[in-house]
Amino acid sequence: MKSWRKIGAVALAAAVVTSSAACANNTNNEAGKSGEKADGPVTLKWMLWKDEPKDMPQVLQEFEKRTKDTLNTSIKIEWSGADHKEKSKLRMAAGEEVDLMFDAPFMNLNNHVSQGLYQELDKYFNNDAYPGLKKAFSLEMVEKNKILGHNYTIPLTQYWYDTDVIFIRKDLREKYGLPPIQSYDDLQKFYDKVQELDKNIVPLALRGERGFYKIHDLQFTKDTPIISDSFGSGIGWTISLSADGKKVNGLVAAGDPQSEFDKLPAPYNDTKLLYSSFAKYVEWNKYLEKDVVSQKDPAGFFTSGKAASTEGTVSGYTALQKRLKDSIPNAGLEMFVYNNCQREMKSECIGTNYVANNSLVIPTTSKNIDRTMKVLDWIFQNKENHDLFELGVEGKNWQAVGKDQYKLLNADYSNFPAYELTWNPSYVRINADLDDTVKKYLAYSAKPDTYFTKKLSGFRFNAEPVKNEIAKVTPKVSNFNQLAKLGLIKDYPGEVSKLNQELKGLGLDKLREELRKQLQEYLDKGGK
Repeated sequence: MKSWRKIGAVALAAAVVTSSAACANNTNNEAGKSGEKADGPVTLKWMLWKDEPKDMPQVLQEFEKRTKDTLNTSIKIEWSGADHKEKSKLRMAAGEEVDLMFDAPFMNLNNHVSQGLYQELDKYFNNDAYPGLKKAFSLEMVEKNKILGHNYTIPLTQYWYDTDVIFIRKDLREKYGLPPIQSYDDLQKFYDKVQELDKNIVPLALRGERGFYKIHDLQFTKDTPIISDSFGSGIGWTISLSADGKKVNGLVAAGDPQSEFDKLPAPYNDTKLLYSSFAKYVEWNKYLEKDVVSQKDPAGFFTSGKAASTEGTVSGYTALQKRLKDSIPNAGLEMFVYNNCQREMKSECIGTNYVANNSLVIPTTSKNIDRTMKVLDWIFQNKENHDLFELGVEGKNWQAVGKDQYKLLNADYSNFPAYELTWNPSYVRINADLDDTVKKYLAYSAKPDTYFTKKLSGFRFNAEPVKNEIAKVTPKVSNFNQLAKLGLIKDYPGEVSKLNQELKGLGLDKLREELRKQLQEYLDKGGK
């Protein structure tokens, strides 16, 4: 899931809950030098997503050993599993003390910033007292990831975008006598063969809360005349600008009447086009497990041999391959890249606003802000420190291959979610055992000319004026969106129209007008 994301057609028709927000409270703590002896022992409380790697305790012990004479700090991590979004929201609502927490635009980030729940971190970046942070986070990255003029996050990414793929059991594909999968038609033939020849295997494993993610999504290019985003409003919008880019012409939500869609340029004024992905989700629902709604670990379902494919990103290839081989030694792994342009590795293919899709935050309830930032500074000071947390204990979990590659020695730490703590463009190692195709896609992701700047990339929505409306519409849209993206809503046009009417009673039009107002103000000031 996990680096820099382009929002596709799903966001046209349903919400991806993100929002930008007002400034949080400033800390009175003074930034100190991270190499100096810390005053007294401190145990930091961290809250991360997913499941704890088996060797995490050994990594933390090694960290304490290396830093006992400087940082004098211990770390206690709460792994919140699939319920991280709700658990972290409850922690913040209760005012519980947490020193470091994973958050993201697709979780609670912008809403929590608007509520003043996260610490402003401006002074820790580009600061000689924090050389690791200064080295790893360029001025450009820091500036792009500001929310209304301030930094509230430690932005985490290796590349501007982590290519979305479907991971496929290569051995099954070869067993069926099928050629490598190069198109959606090829993929569907593979799924049909699974159902025909391996009836106990589910063709595609998905996470129930997310459903289909990029399958059959509209594919945006640099020249696409519409913008798709939610901007933290709780609703996915399709936006069109005037030819000179200075005026908002259309601001359309899924389920709006045709009169609103008529404000979009052809062919995007045709709801059949914008809703086409959902028709495919209904058609492809037959390839999912019957109780897909409750599926929380599709990767585990896949690596156990119960599914023939699962969704993911290129960066997840290594860990998934290791898990699959440990479970089914004769199994093979390969991948199908969703997007045609990316599959062909064309230049200026991926639109981005250069905002990290994953990040760390420090809640304002923390009493250890400086100490936490010193630990993060230590992690990013050099490869040795960084690789301890990202890859585990060298010689036990992994071994170096040259300067920029590594080889896994076991799977005891391979499921560490590096996108939650260590991802950074300055510290990228790739698995030496990856096949050449995967290495080529990683190299493609690292090239600057692979990307183009999305329209309205500098716009940040201030959710404060409509925070009550956002709170009302978000759960309604999220629940609907989950079912729709699993192909469980057969009459999507009719049902989304009903939802639209319900949302109007909860403030949809007020949200629309506030967003329109702020977008126009942004354009009037020269924004693009």
